[in-house]
Amino acid sequence: MSPLGLPAVPVATVQVGSAAVVMLLVSPWIAGGPVALTPSVAIAMLLLGVFGTGLAYVWSANIVGGWGATPASTVTYVAPVVGITLGVVALGETLHWYQPVGAAVVVLGILISSR
Repeated sequence: MSPLGLPAVPVATVQVGSAAVVMLLVSPWIAGGPVALTPSVAIAMLLLGVFGTGLAYVWSANIVGGWGATPASTVTYVAPVVGITLGVVALGETLHWYQPVGAAVVVLGILISSR
């Protein structure tokens, strides 16, 4: 995407739309129970696809377009650090010594790889 200069919205639309079509086609065979595509289910899927996954894909495509693929991929390494932080702050989980050390290694790795 980055070398081609493709805009983020069409790229994200094709990615999410293609995945939705594939899942719609294979769901009856991979679902554990009966599949009922009611209007409320379809609306919920559409809303989650557009406002959840769709916006995330547009954001990701913009980052890849602006930074390039390699620096943009380092963003995924921050997710565990955020997860640990939210677990401690929001859920009162216990912080162990190795978690901040691991977070420091992750952040240091991102800084080194982005230079």
